[in-house]
Amino acid sequence: MPGIWGKVKRAKNVKVKAMNRQGLEFLMEGKDFMARCLQHEIDHLEGILFIDHVIPGQLFKEGTNEPLDLYALMKLSKQ
Repeated sequence: MPGIWGKVKRAKNVKVKAMNRQGLEFLMEGKDFMARCLQHEIDHLEGILFIDHVIPGQLFKEGTNEPLDLYALMKLSKQ
């Protein structure tokens, strides 16, 4: 969502089971920033946006850091 940022709680460590291009399973571990990236990308695969995880009251307008109301924002997107 351009121009909007929010605080999202994420796990610091993750383990992901995946498949390579040959169809062989492998286990990938991520810590700190890599764990955050993995969770973010898996959310994309499952159709989940960051706003689905935003901590209540922690959504802001980029640049001004003005608090935004998630429900008001959702109403605007349906017009």
